[in-house]
Amino acid sequence: MNYVLKGRKIELESGRELSFKFKIHEAVEIGEVIVVCLEVPRNRKLAENVYAITLDGKLVWQVPKTPHATKDAYYVGIEKAAGLVRAFNYDGMVHELDPKTGRILKQYFGK
Repeated sequence: MNYVLKGRKIELESGRELSFKFKIHEAVEIGEVIVVCLEVPRNRKLAENVYAITLDGKLVWQVPKTPHATKDAYYVGIEKAAGLVRAFNYDGMVHELDPKTGRILKQYFGK
C-alpha cells in the first residue's frame, strides 16, 4: 500500500486523508494496519501518541496508558520487527505491541 505523510495528515492510496492532533513523525505498515507515531511538541502533553489505522483509514487503536519514569513521556519512534511493532518511549522503555490490537506484549528498558 502506498501512503503519503503530509504534516498532521496521512493520505492513503484510496485518496482518503486522515488528520491527527500533531505532526506525524513516522509511520510503518504491518499486516492490515498502518501504525503512526506523532511528534509531540515539548509544550504539549500526549503520552499515548501511537495509533493504528486500517488500510482504508479507520482508527483501530491508540497505544494504552502505561506508567513512565518521566511524567507524560511520549513515544519518539516506532519500527516493525518480526510481526510486532516496537515503540520507543522518551524515558527509555521499549514496548512491543500487537499490531492488530495495540496491546503491549513485552516491555523492557532499551537505553
